[in-house]
Amino acid sequence: MFYVFLIPFLFANSIRKETQQLDLWLHTEVPFWQLLFVKSIYYLLVTLVQVVLMVISTFICLAQLNVTSLTSFVPIIFFLSYKMFESVIFNLPFFALLLGILLFFKRYIGRFSYLITIILFILFMRFNVLLYEFTWYKNLMYTGDNLASWIPMPSNFVDGLYDVIHEFLYVREIYFGIILFVLLLFISTYSLEKVLKR
Repeated sequence: MFYVFLIPFLFANSIRKETQQLDLWLHTEVPFWQLLFVKSIYYLLVTLVQVVLMVISTFICLAQLNVTSLTSFVPIIFFLSYKMFESVIFNLPFFALLLGILLFFKRYIGRFSYLITIILFILFMRFNVLLYEFTWYKNLMYTGDNLASWIPMPSNFVDGLYDVIHEFLYVREIYFGIILFVLLLFISTYSLEKVLKR
């Protein structure tokens, strides 16, 4: 959980520091969204490398513990790695949006803008947790095809891995996540650009 928020925080903090060099953002022929996109890709590549290194180090630690079957840990490690990477992808535009809110309110209420931003962050995280508990969400998202129908993988490829993909990664939820991500990306990019231009 710490890592899921660390990378987006570093991403937003990098943008915040660069706002002190407004020539980089405002006096360039490159569109604002492209600048933000390149920065996002960089942080996603950093995340991907970190995830791979964490998976490798996890298996090395398990091997040092003389675990009899390393393959039995593949499903949970795959699931956690996937969810972590997915969360970082979603949190990048969210933290950019929070940065835009922070910079906007900072002009009017000073340091109290940090308090407002923290409260908005807590409310969003609370809603995010509650969303997965709603019955209508479960009935709508956790039905239909799953990711296993996209990936040609035999059910006995790795013990438990097929079951994890079959039970937890549904196509409807992936589509829903993509739609939310695109919407959040558009809103955060537009609002942050407006705030910086002001």
